[in-house]
Amino acid sequence: MDGFAERIVYTFMIQNPDNAILAALPLRERDAAHRASTLFILDLGETLQRAHARSRHAFFPISGAISLVRHLRVGVTVEVAIVGSEGVVGVDIFMGASTQLNDAIVQGAGLAWRMPAAYLHERFRHHRALQAELLRFTDAFITQISQTAACNRVHDMEARLARWLLMMEDRVATTQIRVTQQFLAQMLGARTASVNEAVQRLEAAGVIGHRRREISVLDRKGLERLSCECYEIVRRVYEKARSN
Repeated sequence: MDGFAERIVYTFMIQNPDNAILAALPLRERDAAHRASTLFILDLGETLQRAHARSRHAFFPISGAISLVRHLRVGVTVEVAIVGSEGVVGVDIFMGASTQLNDAIVQGAGLAWRMPAAYLHERFRHHRALQAELLRFTDAFITQISQTAACNRVHDMEARLARWLLMMEDRVATTQIRVTQQFLAQMLGARTASVNEAVQRLEAAGVIGHRRREISVLDRKGLERLSCECYEIVRRVYEKARSN
């Protein structure tokens, strides 16, 4: 790791000391998980895992955000969930699935612990503290997937976009979100024109600012008011999972 990368790692670790799942473990077990893992820089746009392939590693984000996206035969790509420091990418490893169904793409740059799949599988089977934390996350994660599916079916584009921006801001810990409107359209399973109109309406409302490849959250409370109930439902589920 070069000097620049080391400074990035140091900055991230100071600002975000650990992934929530690993931080909740007893000290001995957390230290063992760290020793078995490597610090991994999440580069924006990087594909960490491919659909229909066996996961070789699990990723426990410390900062940043990872989008899980599904590609459909009709040529549509849609996001099914976002994972940040509250969770893990690689649920298939400990839930007994032979492969995963989604691509995992870095949507917000950051840092993660990259853990070998074999290690995670073995620890999940024999260490109850880790098992309990992973199952708490998975329960909330399933709620997020279900709520996202309902949201994309029922709610208007402006509310869905507000929800997505709030979820991203929670995870990237900055009000500046790097994203193109074409990518937003893929994440929300919508036409680019519809996303463009929603961006313009939110900008006109004064809750976001927009420039090429970046959206800034200017009024968090206002954005929450324009979002559908899905954001708050998922936020509370994750909050409850962390407090148990």
